[in-house]
Amino acid sequence: LALLPPDALSTLMLTIGGALHSFAMRQVVLKKPKQCLNNVFGLDIARFLIQQGPMLLSQWPKGWQKALPDVMKEDEVERHMLKQGYAWMKFILASSSHDILLRW
Repeated sequence: LALLPPDALSTLMLTIGGALHSFAMRQVVLKKPKQCLNNVFGLDIARFLIQQGPMLLSQWPKGWQKALPDVMKEDEVERHMLKQGYAWMKFILASSSHDILLRW
């Protein structure tokens, strides 16, 4: 992770944050919130998260499945998703055994 360029790391954290919200993203039916998600993630990643995200989260503890922010403004959604992605990564790194950390 430390060797990833900043843009790639941000994209990874944004995608992880989106995965944490994939159940909630599936419930979005209104045009403006859906467009906001498409703009934040890009159409392909948003579609992947909506279709495959719940499978990624199927065995995760319930607390990691998050609701979408109340206000669906692109910059706020992006900040929120990045924050959640970094929080998840911090949790994983702090909770993992030394052997797993060496592989990362």
